[in-house]
Amino acid sequence: MKARLALLAGLLLAPPAMAAPRPVVVEMFTSQACSSCPPADGLLRRLAAAHPGLLALDLHVTYWNGAAYRDP
Repeated sequence: MKARLALLAGLLLAPPAMAAPRPVVVEMFTSQACSSCPPADGLLRRLAAAHPGLLALDLHVTYWNGAAYRDP
């Protein structure tokens, strides 16, 4: 998952030839019930810190609720 997110961010942040600079929006939908999500959240924060033109949106979904876990 981290490799895919890094590849996607790299493709989105590569400036197209002869185009005006514009912000790049990356939306990541995660759940706290997901074991891969905290590392992905950290990667998104590092990408946003390294690229000022990146608008990183980290949205926690609520449809992962289960009998033993309620996602905030």
